[in-house]
Amino acid sequence: MGNDTSGMYTTGEYRWEQDGMEWGSFLEFEAAPNPVNHLPWYMGAGLRLKHFWAVRPGDSAGIGMARAWLRGASYNAETDFEGYYSARIIRRLYLQTDLQYVVHPSAIYPNALVGIVRLHVRFS
Repeated sequence: MGNDTSGMYTTGEYRWEQDGMEWGSFLEFEAAPNPVNHLPWYMGAGLRLKHFWAVRPGDSAGIGMARAWLRGASYNAETDFEGYYSARIIRRLYLQTDLQYVVHPSAIYPNALVGIVRLHVRFS
């Protein structure tokens, strides 16, 4: 039979419009509490806003956080706080800046500030 690595993962998302702006929120939760699992618990949440600036209707911005509890690490969890801005360059091309503050990366390293620049191409 082997070790039991079962668990569950769920995501909830809610979207709405207000004053011409598109909002979105999400909440994630994962549980795999059996002792064999290195990551027994995870939780994430976030908020996104689109069409908030009339001169740049394709842009979006968001904030979020995630926490992953880890077994056998120096600290018991890694926590990430994140903010991003995505600018539409042309119809299907976006430039996204992302700033993250990670508390105890991999639950063993010192806190870190991470900056990321991404280029997204949408094909549909």
